[in-house]
Amino acid sequence: PWLCRRGAGRRRGDRLGRWRVACAAKECAPPLRTGAPAGRGVPSSAITLAGFSQGGVIALQLGLSHPQQLRGIMALSTYLHDHERLAERIDFANVDIPIFMAHGMQDPMIPITRAITSREALLALNYQVDWHEYAMGHQVCPQEINDIAQWLNAIYQ
Repeated sequence: PWLCRRGAGRRRGDRLGRWRVACAAKECAPPLRTGAPAGRGVPSSAITLAGFSQGGVIALQLGLSHPQQLRGIMALSTYLHDHERLAERIDFANVDIPIFMAHGMQDPMIPITRAITSREALLALNYQVDWHEYAMGHQVCPQEINDIAQWLNAIYQ
C-alpha cells in the first residue's frame, strides 16, 4: 500500500534496494493516518487500499483498523494476519467497507486455503467480501484486472 524510500541507490547484496513497506503507515502516509487538512490532500473516504501478497496483509490490517472511513480494500493473493483475533483489531469506521479479494488456485507462495480462511473470518464479522479465484499461481491475470476494474467502478459510483 505505501512504500517509503530510505536513502538513494542500492547497496551491494541488498536485492530489494532501500525500499521498505511502512507497516503502520506512520512515516509515509500521515494524511491517511490523521486525515488530510481541510482543502488539502485526498479525503480518506476516497481512498482504496490495495496490496498484493505481503502488501495485501498490510492493506487488510491497516484498512480494517483505520479510524476514518475508507472507500475500499483490495487484497490480492494474500491472507489476513491473525484472523482469530480480528474482532479485537477492527475499527467501526470501516465495518461496511467493500473488500475485493482474489487468489490463484495454484498459488505456491500462499495456499488458497489460507486466503479462504481469511475470507471466512471476514464474512463471520459481516464484512462485504467480493471473492474471486483464478486458474493461476502467485500472480495477476487479465481476467483479474477486468474484475478489479469492475469492482473499482462500482465502489466509486
